[in-house]
Amino acid sequence: MEDTTNDGMSLFDMGEDIQLNFDDLGLEPDDNTGDNPDDKPITGDDDGAGVPDSGQENVISEDNINPDGEGDDADGDDTPNIYSSFTKVLSEQGLLPDLDLSKTNVEDVDGLTEVLKTQIDAQAKNYIIDKLGEDGFNAIEKGVTLQEYQQHQSTMDTFESITEDLITEDIELSKRLIYQDLINQGLSESKASRYLQKSIDLGDDSVIEDAKEALGSLKEYEARRLEQVQAQRAQEYQNAIKEQEKLDNDLKNYIYGKDELIKGAKVSKGMQDKIYESMNKTVAIAPDGTRLNGLMQARQNNPIEFDTKLYYLYELTNGFSDFSKISTKSASKATSDLERSLRNTSFNHDGQANYLSDSESYDSSFGDFLHLD
Repeated sequence: MEDTTNDGMSLFDMGEDIQLNFDDLGLEPDDNTGDNPDDKPITGDDDGAGVPDSGQENVISEDNINPDGEGDDADGDDTPNIYSSFTKVLSEQGLLPDLDLSKTNVEDVDGLTEVLKTQIDAQAKNYIIDKLGEDGFNAIEKGVTLQEYQQHQSTMDTFESITEDLITEDIELSKRLIYQDLINQGLSESKASRYLQKSIDLGDDSVIEDAKEALGSLKEYEARRLEQVQAQRAQEYQNAIKEQEKLDNDLKNYIYGKDELIKGAKVSKGMQDKIYESMNKTVAIAPDGTRLNGLMQARQNNPIEFDTKLYYLYELTNGFSDFSKISTKSASKATSDLERSLRNTSFNHDGQANYLSDSESYDSSFGDFLHLD
């Protein structure tokens, strides 16, 4: 029979340098590993187990698979970590170009999540730098909006396109530069017009020289304006942090500083913790980026039903100030249950409940207590 085991690459072709490890299979290697002229498997022990020849597929029996469906060494120290392996594949495929595997060890889902978040942030940064440059990215990082920066960049590009030759050739442009510079310095429109007229009265040469100085002043003013916007945004950010800290502190004091959040209803420490966590825990993010807690998400899922119940409760409790009606309803139900039980109780001719005369359930020597024996 023609041997075709080496034709092309086989899924089970392990190469010349790799040998079958007989120790792992619990078998001893057979010295007679030559071709079997009868094309039959070489048999071993009496139980019929044999070692396939080199021309047959290697088969691992179920005895060599642990209950988890993995090999014998699945629980060994050298078992590859799935998160680490997945991260390596992503890196090799070019999906994590900023990841340094030699400095990063991903062992769990949190580590993988952190790697992906870092890569997303890096890609976002590279995208902004590619579109706006380093200065643009720094401005955006400091709170300047994209529209504000684009307006600033457009203004600076316009100034940069104005050359001394253009100023000399276009007197009207020179006049506009002088006038805008005067306005930027805080002059009113009427006063700026009077100063401009003085320059015009001195002749074109005076206008050209004043326009050249005005152009430099306009560039400096625009640069300072962007810096002022960045400083303003930074201050707004700090104010927002302080306001949030104050709000959080006031919230804690209100929740944990009271024994009763609703009059007449004691609140436990565990319930206080649940309330605080429920108000602050983000469970979803809305399409506009707003973080939603559990209550906010419930309202978003069904706003009509949610608001209807909320306003019903608001009206029932007189603006959340009186919960007595809710308590009364609960008490009324308990009273109704008691009355229904009493109506179902039979009485004898003396007006005594029948169970009181039942010696099996009631012992008069114990007063009004049920006999529990």
